[in-house]
Amino acid sequence: MNISRAITLHLPRRIEIGTGAAARVGEWADDAARVLVIAQPVTRPMVASLRLKGQVAIFDGVAPEPADSDLDAAIDAARAHRPELIVGLGGGSVMDVAKLVAVLWDSDQKLADVVGPNRVARKCSLLAQVATTAGTGSEGGIRALVTS
Repeated sequence: MNISRAITLHLPRRIEIGTGAAARVGEWADDAARVLVIAQPVTRPMVASLRLKGQVAIFDGVAPEPADSDLDAAIDAARAHRPELIVGLGGGSVMDVAKLVAVLWDSDQKLADVVGPNRVARKCSLLAQVATTAGTGSEGGIRALVTS
């Protein structure tokens, strides 16, 4: 398969695969005035390649196997920044934390409240996932894993 040209799938969410796809995050999210990027220190330099507009805050405190304390810190960062868009930039751990932050940062629900299927009480914040590793599949799924 030739991935030198982007492939777009609507499932109903949008998935883009291919060279330069990460740079287009800023194009479709150009109306987001405040963006929180959840990353790791190693992916922090890649934030500029997303071409995000508006006020961009970066939280890079996600451990390779995130604990609930990592999630709590990321939620605190979101509450301080009040993002219209959350971007997970990294591997499965980062994307899992980003999913949970999108659900919990402006909600009365806690992590324990959303464990299990169909437990999220309302629509979550806008979320974009930019996978930097192959194989976890976190960018395409609804599940997330943190440990306590």
